[in-house]
Amino acid sequence: MEIKEKILTIAEKLFLKLGIRSVTMDDIASQLGISKKTIYQFYSDKDAIVFAVFKQHLDEECRAIEEIELKSNNPIEAFFLGVERLTTQIKDINPSTLNDLRKYHTTSWDLFKKHRDSTFLTTIKKNLEKGVEMKLYRADFDVEILSRLHIASFEVSIDIDFFPEKDFNTKEVNLAILDHFMHGILTEKGKLIYQEHKIKLINAK
Repeated sequence: MEIKEKILTIAEKLFLKLGIRSVTMDDIASQLGISKKTIYQFYSDKDAIVFAVFKQHLDEECRAIEEIELKSNNPIEAFFLGVERLTTQIKDINPSTLNDLRKYHTTSWDLFKKHRDSTFLTTIKKNLEKGVEMKLYRADFDVEILSRLHIASFEVSIDIDFFPEKDFNTKEVNLAILDHFMHGILTEKGKLIYQEHKIKLINAK
């Protein structure tokens, strides 16, 4: 692996485990067994590393979204697979990591918002439109408003000020939010399929 890629790999592991703010350039250099001077040959500062790590992560998320769409038998299953992925990821992330990103690395946070307002929002719109077409969702709601509402719910679910890790289980929070959202749009046909997937998710280890 090239040194530039190794820097990102180690930095990401440290950011996820310890939070972004607490990780220094010295920590990254020490883990790699190289000098900070070597790191600066590739990245001007820590903020540049954070941006590169986060961009790589978002690119991976876009690919994962495409895979979920391909493997899902219906829009409801796609929502559940998305919740499973989110829950798996968050449980391995230091709660302060996302807050650090939002508060101290605005360029990277702006990148997230750009993806949110393009790829993520478009994916949800397509899901809702397909669900209506398949008669799994009601047809009497505003796709644009509901898509943005779902995005907002996701952001609330990862807000440690709103849902402190010591008080709330990530999987339960995400399932409760999804449950509330879906029951507002499901048809009777959709409810049957939804319940099947919900049971599978609850029983999943």
